[in-house]
Amino acid sequence: MNPLNSPSPVWPAFCWIQKFILIGDQNQLPAVVAQPEERCIITEGPLAEVGYRTLSESLFGRMYRRCVTAGWDHAIGMLETHFRMHDKVAHLINPWYDNRLASGNDRQRALFEVFDATSSDPVEELLSRSRTLFIPTEQKASNKTNKEEAKKVVRMLETIRRVYGSDFNPIPLGW
Repeated sequence: MNPLNSPSPVWPAFCWIQKFILIGDQNQLPAVVAQPEERCIITEGPLAEVGYRTLSESLFGRMYRRCVTAGWDHAIGMLETHFRMHDKVAHLINPWYDNRLASGNDRQRALFEVFDATSSDPVEELLSRSRTLFIPTEQKASNKTNKEEAKKVVRMLETIRRVYGSDFNPIPLGW
């Protein structure tokens, strides 16, 4: 799904609708803008008057910010119970949600015992340490590709596939 960052041809349909519910996440899927950020900033004029700060902010982000600024608490809500990620992963993003995210089942709190900490494979040993890891790579001149990073990801996926064996499911990985 693409984030909306400006009015679209569907907006006139809302003139006849008494109420609609927009579901999204103001902290995800920023608008994709090709211009440098400094050229997207809006400080004056009609767009600034209706709440635009930057052209890189999504429509949902602007609407959410408007509700918060206006104190329209009745117009926004948050689904606090999630079922998509383990607590250790949720811990990384929870600060952006005022630490209100809570897991919805025990599986999300289960111990992580997939990989062997005593493995002779250094990648498997590394993966055994935690569900969340920071693996440094050198920053390259191009921010669009990084062959070193890609090679590390492939090596990890090969290890994951080997460890899971016939239980390996490539679908969640986008294969």
